[in-house]
Amino acid sequence: MSSNCRKNKDIISKASYLLVTVFLLEGILGKAALPGYSMRLKIHILLTFLIIIALIVLDISRPKNKSTVIFSGTYRKIQCAILGIILIGLIGSALRVYWKSNLMFFLVWAANFYAVWWSIPRLMYQYSIADRIKLIQNILIFVLVVSGVMHFADLGIVQGRLGGIFANPTIAARLIAITFLLYLVNYIFVNKYSNKTLLIIGISLVLIIMTKTRASIFATFVGASLIILTAIHFKKSFSRRRIYALLIGVCVVCTLVLHSYDIGFEDMFQKSRKYIRIDKDLTTIYLEARASNWRSGYKDMSKYGLFGMGFMSKFGITDYFYTGSTHPNQNIIPRYNWATTDDPLNMVLSVAKQQGWISSFLYILLLLLIIKNTVNVESEIGKFTTLAVVLLGLIFGFLDGNWMTSFGDPVDRTSMITIALILSTTNVTKTIKQPQSSLSTIPART
Repeated sequence: MSSNCRKNKDIISKASYLLVTVFLLEGILGKAALPGYSMRLKIHILLTFLIIIALIVLDISRPKNKSTVIFSGTYRKIQCAILGIILIGLIGSALRVYWKSNLMFFLVWAANFYAVWWSIPRLMYQYSIADRIKLIQNILIFVLVVSGVMHFADLGIVQGRLGGIFANPTIAARLIAITFLLYLVNYIFVNKYSNKTLLIIGISLVLIIMTKTRASIFATFVGASLIILTAIHFKKSFSRRRIYALLIGVCVVCTLVLHSYDIGFEDMFQKSRKYIRIDKDLTTIYLEARASNWRSGYKDMSKYGLFGMGFMSKFGITDYFYTGSTHPNQNIIPRYNWATTDDPLNMVLSVAKQQGWISSFLYILLLLLIIKNTVNVESEIGKFTTLAVVLLGLIFGFLDGNWMTSFGDPVDRTSMITIALILSTTNVTKTIKQPQSSLSTIPART
């Protein structure tokens, strides 16, 4: 390979890393509520679209005469499921009365999925799994630090709960939960670990509890338990003393956090349940908190049909929503109102509402393919990092709202990029030496 070609590849590689980092940060800042700062929704959508286009253009501009990244057959099945969802979304958007608004939203959404599942893995193929995971960890540390600082500065607090950089306990808790589990995996599966890892695990645990977000706290402990039990059962060479020390530390941290809120040891169990808002049984809690959304989603299933009610329907903008003087061809920006009953607060139901029964089936197939591919990842840290994100996402998606259904939600963006970067590491690189030479295939440096 010539020095100029190698230099071009290095430039593209560095530019790719930087652009993916910017993409992740924009997803966070687009939803952030920092003091004196709040990005307007139109600006967030525009920036997202511009970065996505930049990623796709950079991918297309990679030198093709020397090497081409080829995805494995198992990863291509994931891509096929996504292509099917995109195709149905396009048809469904075109069939709407408010087709312009639906199509505008669809274009950003579809371009995002293409960039995440196609362009980003190709652009990052030269980086190892450890480097890819490190990129995600750096973004999560940013969220963790800023959220913690804001809380103790009496900022970003919502009804006594840590809302962090987003002033939203739900989003903050989800990202902090991902941070906790990613560093837990690092602690278990990386032979050399630093005190920084334990510190991040401890801080993450404290902040998760302070969000008082039931689903995220539940998801964190379920995910951690499954990862620890799996590691103890399957990993023969790893020191179990680390786990026992970690479990003792978790118990101590939880006790100190709860006790710091004037909870006495004699009735800590009951008051700690009240502190994280589970003083009632979980069935009652979720029936009260989600009943109207779930009921509406199930009740309207028969209306969704093959192509759904459009991307705007999640935000209450359907073909039958507006009356009077509003013209059907007016471009409408979604409201992103979490509290509305128009959102089914369930990822499968949301996909069915927006894109119909076919897309809902393909989405379930996508989740199953991701789980199957996760099991087949050879790298231990890669496998368990993906497993951690998937476990959290499934709990979020079924109990607490939606997961991997949007283009701008920071949890969706971080989750999808993490999964795509790891599951695509089974790539091979087809290298063309000379026009007259035979083709040879060598493993990519992952």
